[in-house]
Amino acid sequence: MRASALALAKHRAIARWSQRVKSLGSDKARIVECFADLETRFDKARKWAVIHADGNGLGGIFQSFAEKVDAVKPTRPGGAERVPPNVHYARMLCEFSIAIEAATQAAFSDALSVFGTEEDGPGFVPVVPIILGGDDLTAIV
Repeated sequence: MRASALALAKHRAIARWSQRVKSLGSDKARIVECFADLETRFDKARKWAVIHADGNGLGGIFQSFAEKVDAVKPTRPGGAERVPPNVHYARMLCEFSIAIEAATQAAFSDALSVFGTEEDGPGFVPVVPIILGGDDLTAIV
């Protein structure tokens, strides 16, 4: 069977996505890994919804990100020499992106923790995250 490079890359990423989804739950909540699981675990007569959440105003932060980065004094570890501006910008952008990603995942996990025991086991939550990154969340519930 022939497949595009994109389809093959997505297929290879399934195992990593499954591990990531499992890590998003909490001690109190487990989430479904795929839509097929959602259908098997819950009555097919239920209503399904697609929810999309996007952090407002984050684009505005990126529009003035360079100015905000310039306000922070770039130094090398130990504080001796100044770091080149492009290296400083890249480092700050990386740290900011990682912090946003961590905050989004933590918020998602915290939201799951309010669920109690479900019909399919302790803390089972009928949600499949499709996109969970940056300040975006798209999920089937």
